[in-house]
Amino acid sequence: MILADQGRRDGASALLSAAQAARRELARPQPTIPVAGQSTELRYDTPRGLGLLHAAGPEAAWWLAAPLLAGNGLALFDAPALAPAVEALLRAGAPEGALRVAEGLEPMLLSARRPEVSFAASDGGPALARALHGELGETAPGQRSLKALISRLDGPQAGEPGFVRRFCWPRVVAVRTLRHGAELGFGAARRPGPARGGS
Repeated sequence: MILADQGRRDGASALLSAAQAARRELARPQPTIPVAGQSTELRYDTPRGLGLLHAAGPEAAWWLAAPLLAGNGLALFDAPALAPAVEALLRAGAPEGALRVAEGLEPMLLSARRPEVSFAASDGGPALARALHGELGETAPGQRSLKALISRLDGPQAGEPGFVRRFCWPRVVAVRTLRHGAELGFGAARRPGPARGGS
């Protein structure tokens, strides 16, 4: 009972940390290289879509929270340790359609082939990552974009800056700020030419 209570506290702490990270990473535009006559922002505010998740490690709550905080729907596979966190999220008002629980890894691999699946995420080892990569790689009829594999083998990890952004599409917004005919200010200032005519 004491271990279960400790696990719930750790899970709650991880969910809170993930929510704070999402606010930092998703709510504010990221800096880009300045371009004359243009205001440019890199935003992470477009969810990837429907994702599949297997998370059983010590940071499983992060793996659960990050895709949901980024606005994705999520199907969990073989993640019994996350049952208390899922129950808490549903009680707190998470839409039931946004979070589903399934059993086993074989159904996860079969689901990865479906055209509506946008990504698969796993904190498992290389064998599962390879198997998921094989299933995600083929383009299914009706598929609208390339599918992503998000694993602990690459990219920022749970608790590190940039982890939550892995579950969004990056979007660049450029606004032209230059008035028509205005000079960009590059090079030397234009000098007036010699006066014409008259003596």
